[in-house]
Amino acid sequence: MRINQYFDKVYLLNLHKRPERLDLARKRMSFCEIEFDLFHGTDGSVMKKLWEVYSRENTHFSNPNYIGCAISHLSIYRDALEQGYKKILIVEDDNRIRRDANELFDRASGDHGMKI
Repeated sequence: MRINQYFDKVYLLNLHKRPERLDLARKRMSFCEIEFDLFHGTDGSVMKKLWEVYSRENTHFSNPNYIGCAISHLSIYRDALEQGYKKILIVEDDNRIRRDANELFDRASGDHGMKI
């Protein structure tokens, strides 16, 4: 079972200001034959004011980029729910993907007693 056969949707998360990361991520995903939809995330710089106001009370986010990342993921979850997707995979643009990702997935979902 290939990655795209298991997930209803694969999202690639990227910031508009990071086209070089997008180019590299596209190459990696293409090499591994993983189809995806691009999702542009929320830049942490737009969260700076909010973070400055609440950072004294909030210990969960050590900088505004973490808030932007959390909002990006929540936006993807909202999209997945609206589209009725049950199983999604979110790949951030700076992740490394093993060349044998699909083969590992095949083995993990095969008849070897392992279930995904």
